[in-house]
Amino acid sequence: MNNLTAVADPGQCSVQPFNPYDVGAGLHAFDFEAAITGTVGIEGDGIEDGTFETTKAAADVLAPLPNLRAGATFLITQRWEVTADAGWLSLEIDDIDGSYIYLNIGTEYRFTDRFGIGASYQLSKIDVTSTNSDGLDAIDVEFSGPSIYLTYGF
Repeated sequence: MNNLTAVADPGQCSVQPFNPYDVGAGLHAFDFEAAITGTVGIEGDGIEDGTFETTKAAADVLAPLPNLRAGATFLITQRWEVTADAGWLSLEIDDIDGSYIYLNIGTEYRFTDRFGIGASYQLSKIDVTSTNSDGLDAIDVEFSGPSIYLTYGF
């Protein structure tokens, strides 16, 4: 079955083939900075009050990360679509190994040929592991949530 989509152009309207699937690969500039910091305070009778702060581990990486992504878009009507995307990137430099994974599902409705509104939900996970002389440090971050947005097509 060949899906078609209408493309509006000022002064001209045409119908073009619509490909609902996409796959991509490339490089992503990922700037990741992390530090583990602690504060210690001392209080007591006859002891001078004081606090000090120390940093256990810190990493700052800006590097091109290889990434892969895939997605699908399904037209419910000519103005309403549902999309799903997934992506992955990973890097290992010296004693630091990290990865980023995301999943996104959303819907978008075009109320004119150019303007629309959409909503999506994304799940993301970042894992970074560092092995150094102090031992093994790991950062595992998961975040997810909805977004609502306006869109303009041209």
